[in-house]
Amino acid sequence: MRSETILKVDLTKGSISKETVDPAILRNYMGGKGLAAYYLFNEIPPRVPAFSAENKVAIMCGPLIGTVAPSSVKFCVATKSPLTGGWTDGYASGTWADMLRAAGYYGIIIGGIAEKPTYLYIEDDKVELRDASDIWGANTYETIRLLKERHRSDIEPTVWTIGPAAEKLGLRTTVIAEYRAAGRGGAASVLGFKKLKAIVVKGHKEVPVANREKLEEAARAAREKLIKNPITGAKGRHQQMGTSNIVLGVNAAGALPTRNFQTGVFEYADEISGESFRDTLWMGGQRRRPCPRCINQCTHVAIIESGKWAGIVDEGPDYENITMLGSNCGIADKNTIATAEFLCDLYGLEGISAGNTIGFLMECFEKGLITKEDTDGVNLKFGNEDALIEALVRGGTVTGKLGKLVAMGVRRAADMIGQGSQKFAMHVKGLEMPAYDPRAAFGMGLCYARSDRGACHLRPWTFGAECLG
Repeated sequence: MRSETILKVDLTKGSISKETVDPAILRNYMGGKGLAAYYLFNEIPPRVPAFSAENKVAIMCGPLIGTVAPSSVKFCVATKSPLTGGWTDGYASGTWADMLRAAGYYGIIIGGIAEKPTYLYIEDDKVELRDASDIWGANTYETIRLLKERHRSDIEPTVWTIGPAAEKLGLRTTVIAEYRAAGRGGAASVLGFKKLKAIVVKGHKEVPVANREKLEEAARAAREKLIKNPITGAKGRHQQMGTSNIVLGVNAAGALPTRNFQTGVFEYADEISGESFRDTLWMGGQRRRPCPRCINQCTHVAIIESGKWAGIVDEGPDYENITMLGSNCGIADKNTIATAEFLCDLYGLEGISAGNTIGFLMECFEKGLITKEDTDGVNLKFGNEDALIEALVRGGTVTGKLGKLVAMGVRRAADMIGQGSQKFAMHVKGLEMPAYDPRAAFGMGLCYARSDRGACHLRPWTFGAECLG
C-alpha cells in the first residue's frame, strides 16, 4: 500500500497544509471510518464541545474510490456530534469522492472557525479558502448550482455543501454532496459553526493503482456476480425499487414505525410501498440516477406532481425516508413523502431524524402536551400532510417555535416539553431511531444499543436475516 495525501485546513488561521499518510496507518485504519477515527482520536482534545474551534471534521475516502471497483464511491464525514456529544459518522455516494481522489487527495481535516462564511476550493495542487458571503443562507441546490457555474471550465466541478439548517445550528443536519446526503448526527452543523459553507473539487489526475490488471480482473468478476444476483441484477427488486423494496416485508414483520413507533404495522403500507412508487412517480422504475460504476442502480428519480413544489425532479425517496416521513407521521400520500424528502435535501435536514422528531411532536400534539401556541398555529396531527411540509420548512429554516423544536432533535425537544414525553422520545444516546421497530427485530435493538453513534441502521443490518429471510 502506498502513502496518500490529506489536506489539513485551519479556518481560524486561514491556512492549508498537506500531510502524507504513512502506508502503515492506511493499512491499520483502513477505509474512511478507520482513518477518520484515527485522526479525530489523536487531534480532538477530550471533553471539548462539539461547537468549538478545537472540534474537527474529517472527510475521508477508502482505498477503492476512484478506481474501477464496482460501487466504490462512498466517503465518510465524521466529527464529535452536537446531537449526541459523541462520535458520529455519515456516508454519501455519488461523484464527489471520485473527484477528490482525482485531485490527488485521500481526505480533508477541518478545524478552527472562520471569521466570515468561507468555502474550500480544490483544483489539483491549487487549494484555497474563498469568500462564501454571497452564498451564505442559500439552500443546498442553489449553492451547488451557483458554485458549479462559477467554477465550470474544462470539466464540471463537484460540490459538497451545507444548508440553512446547519448555518443556523439546527442539530439534525446533513451534508449534501452532489445531491446525496451524508447524515447523521449533525456533522453539517459543526461546519456551520465553523462557517464553512461548501467544498468545490476539480481533479484531473488518475488514481494510482499498484496492479491495475489484477484490479480490473477482480472488478470484472465482482460485476458479473452482481449482474447475476437475483436482488441486484437487472430484474432484481433492489434495482427496480431501491431500498424501498422492503416496505411491505418490514410491515408484514410488524417493524414498520407507525405514528411515532406506537405500532409496527401501517394500514396504508401498500400505498407507500416500493411497488407503488415504481408504478407511479418513478414511471415503472425507468427514472434512475445511478452512482458511478454501480451495477445495482438503486437510486430512482421522482417528479413531484402537485403542491408548491410541483414539477421538481429529485432523487428518491428511499426506504428510510418513506417510512420516517411517511408511516411514522401517519402519511400515506406518495407525493407528500417525495416533497418531504426534497425539502430535507433542500435545507440540509437529515430525513430519518426529521421524520422521527416530527412524529414525536405529532404524538405530543395529539396527547395535548403541546398546542397550536407551541406549533405557530400548525395543526400537527398524524396524517396531516400540510403540517408535515410546514414543519419541515420551519425546521429547515429554524424559524418560529415549531422550527426550533424540529431543529433541536427529539431528545432535546422531549426535555423542553417534559410532562412525561421523554418516555416516547425514540432515540438512543440522543440519535433518533431509524425505520425499524426493535420490538419486532431484537437484533436491530441490540445494534441501536451498541452502536458507537447511537440508533444506527447500518452497522450491522441484522433485519434482513431476522425478518426478511
